[in-house]
Amino acid sequence: MTGHDLIGMAGMFLPLIAAGFLAAFLLTTLLIRWLGQWRSGLFLLAGAVALISVHLLLNIAFGITAVAAARTWAGLLAQGMAGAAGGYVFTLLLRKKRM
Repeated sequence: MTGHDLIGMAGMFLPLIAAGFLAAFLLTTLLIRWLGQWRSGLFLLAGAVALISVHLLLNIAFGITAVAAARTWAGLLAQGMAGAAGGYVFTLLLRKKRM
């Protein structure tokens, strides 16, 4: 059942998440020019803000919550933590690319 849910949501939700991450990580890349020592932390924060923003913007614009768990503050925070994990993976991928 979870697999079915993931496949069903991928067509709508995945492009929104990708757009959120793209905007957040591009802005973070610009900020790193001045705040380079906080690189990893900034990408974690950017990932969290991106995912929370996608949820909040969907709710404001269309009155929907794409992920049922994000209806509560705890669920929204958990989604933010998932976004932060995405930011962490992004930093790992950038490190491997530089090596």
